[in-house]
Formats: sequence, C-alpha cells, structure tokens
Amino acid sequence: MQIAAPILAKLSRRTSRICHLGVLEDGMMTYLIKEGDAEDHALSRQGMQLEAYCTGLGKALLAHMPEPQRNDYLSSGTFVALTPHTLTTPEALSAEFDRIRRSGYALDEQEILPGLVCIAVPIQLEGRVIAAISLVVTHKGGPVRPQAYFARLRAAAIEIELRLQPFSDMLQL
Repeated sequence: MQIAAPILAKLSRRTSRICHLGVLEDGMMTYLIKEGDAEDHALSRQGMQLEAYCTGLGKALLAHMPEPQRNDYLSSGTFVALTPHTLTTPEALSAEFDRIRRSGYALDEQEILPGLVCIAVPIQLEGRVIAAISLVVTHKGGPVRPQAYFARLRAAAIEIELRLQPFSDMLQL
C-alpha cells in the first residue's frame, strides 16, 4: 500500500498521532502500515496481527464484512476479555458493528490495552471495504475525544480511495 503511506505520514504529522492501516487475514487484524511512532512507543508494528474484535481497525473491518461472513465470525468462538472494557459477547459485538456502520467509524476504547484509545474508518474500493485506517488518540492526563479526529481521518481515507481507483482492476477484491 505504497499509495497510503505518504497520506498517513501527512495525517500523523498534522495530528501528532500514530496512524495505522490494517486488513483482515484469517479473522485477525494485520497491521500493514504504521506512521508517526519514531520512538516505537506503540504496541503495534508492521506485520503484527491482533484479534480483530478488540481493535478499532479490526472492528471497522468486521462491521463491513458481508453479513453471512460476519455472522460466521461472531459464532466462531470465544471472545476473551483483554481488559474490563473488551466486548466479549456476540450480541455486544453485533450491536457495536451496527453502530459502526451507522456512524462511519469504529472505536477501541481501552479494549486491547488499558489507556489505549483509537478511532478507525474503512477504506472502500468499488463498494467493498478492503482495509481500514486508524489514529491512536490517547492523551496522558487529559480527556480523550476520538470523534474530534473523525473528519481528518475520513478525509485521509477518501484520499486513499481516490488514489486507489485507477488500480482497482489490479487489486484482488
């Protein structure tokens, strides 16, 4: 995703936040791009996989899966609570996926790690979600308002989508 890296780097500079791009692989969320963490403070790294149900990126991707696949995912196993905030029932996750589709963004509000808050939005190509991007918005000692970053994050997603359109025939969907 060479197209997305400079867009995420610019977003990271403008927001002073860590940015990610991720995809679903075998029910897991895989980080493909990480920008804005020169000192390697974040848990994430390129190529790393995490459970999708408790990350902003993963939830943005799962929410936009075709319904039969999403239902299969929800019935596929146990969802372990990594923190007291982790959603762990198929019913709670399904309701969260509905909220994500309505609002246009997913949140990880300390679900994978205490103190970590992220907002994520999908990347679409030809009507299908192919990836998602996120911002880590955690503030030490101050209030966290991830929705305040939605417009900038969505603008970056749209820019990526527009730049991907000429290559849609070459991309595996």
